[in-house]
Amino acid sequence: MDSEHCGIIITNIGKLATFANSDAALSGEAMREPDIIENAAIAIRNDKIIAVGTIREILARFEAMEYIDALGALVTPGLIDAHTHPVFLDTRSEEFEMRLAGKTYEEILEAGGGIYNSANQLRAVNSDALKEPVRKRLSQMLEFGTTTVEAKSGYGLSRESEIASLEVLSKVKHFAHVDVVPTFLGAHVVPEEYAENREEYINLIVDMLPENVQRNLAEFIDVFIEKSAFSAEEAKIICEAAKEVGLKIRLHTNQFNSIGGIQLAAEVGALTVDHLEVLDDDEIKILKKAGLMPVLLPGCSFFLGDERYPDARKLIDADLPVVLATDFNPGSSYILSLQFIMTLALLKMKMTPAEALAAMTVNAAYALDKGDKVGRIKPDYNADIVIWKVADIRDIPYSVAQNQVRIVVKDGRIAVDRTR
Repeated sequence: MDSEHCGIIITNIGKLATFANSDAALSGEAMREPDIIENAAIAIRNDKIIAVGTIREILARFEAMEYIDALGALVTPGLIDAHTHPVFLDTRSEEFEMRLAGKTYEEILEAGGGIYNSANQLRAVNSDALKEPVRKRLSQMLEFGTTTVEAKSGYGLSRESEIASLEVLSKVKHFAHVDVVPTFLGAHVVPEEYAENREEYINLIVDMLPENVQRNLAEFIDVFIEKSAFSAEEAKIICEAAKEVGLKIRLHTNQFNSIGGIQLAAEVGALTVDHLEVLDDDEIKILKKAGLMPVLLPGCSFFLGDERYPDARKLIDADLPVVLATDFNPGSSYILSLQFIMTLALLKMKMTPAEALAAMTVNAAYALDKGDKVGRIKPDYNADIVIWKVADIRDIPYSVAQNQVRIVVKDGRIAVDRTR
């Protein structure tokens, strides 16, 4: 029988670890049971995976234009970061030092720092000045094995600057070689000039929603529900308007305080609830009943020096499909690496390596409504693949703060080669 032709075969894979044998996000025991193929190979044509199997099976069936030797190492799907804030100008390292001296995140925000600091910086520059910093951040994520990134606006806090932020994301994704899922987070905090007229700013956000859809600038709307940001009642106005124009909903909630965000998420049909450092048993029941996906951000607790980590064990034991993300941002989680987040998930939230991998591949894909395209290594999925330096899933979180990526294949092409 003549061999089929394909573009790339990844061969000599020691262990191929994915969660291929399901058609939904994973919860409970399923998060601990990856599908492992030893002595594996993957056939790729154009930007899609066309076959997965043992080396013998794949080489007997296919001939390729290019062969990539995995050197007996681990191969997984490309990692997916389901919560990031990459559109800002400069870092806020001075605030990092302020927190070390005893100031809290909320105290810094109330004093005009935090999100207000980043907003003032962003508003002062032309959007062209943002392109290269944002591209570099996305490219750095790719170096760490992240092939799909949810990316929010939220540091503009004005019509002009929020739209400009989303336009930057649309432009730079073509040069950073990662898939970008854009989210409109105009409702990050109420800008200082609207402090005495919050309703006017909420109306401004609502007025911006149709443009987001018409120009394909955002897939999601997000609202920060917190005492220092928006109430659940204010967020409901924004979410209901977003639903009317076809934007999907995700919500920042329960980071420092529980003020009704979980209940609202269930009411408006949000896809995810993100943070959840503060969460009680009744709220977990609401998550379960409403089918909400919890997106946990341990990097934020770590970076803020806050020992209140989300209770991943309780959420997984409640049979919820947990997701992990970096929450990369200049103020509360200046962390680009999902590998490091995996380490934190194990050390601080008692997750297993397999659960963490599920949380940042297949579950993260469903959290972005992309579960039929990315997050798995199986036929007809995007050829987004990481070839690691290590032999086992456990070696990734064990290698604290080390980048164990060797090669990243993105859309069927080598996007990162750290062997050179």
